[in-house]
Amino acid sequence: MNWLAWGKLCVSKELGGLGFPNIYAFNLAMLEKQGWRFRSKPNALSTRVFKAKYFPIGDFMGADIGNNPSYS
Repeated sequence: MNWLAWGKLCVSKELGGLGFPNIYAFNLAMLEKQGWRFRSKPNALSTRVFKAKYFPIGDFMGADIGNNPSYS
């Protein structure tokens, strides 16, 4: 994964950035995409790892935030 500065992410594509108009909305979209993967691929390795660590009782949609939430 290639990491970029936050400032470069928000710069328009014409000026060489990635053109994200709103980083908050982009982050929510990425979290929703991960949630969709949890729901649509319950047997994937990443889903099983997250389930074991963050919501061992129940499912993703019913999980509480907890005391030490992950950034991912």
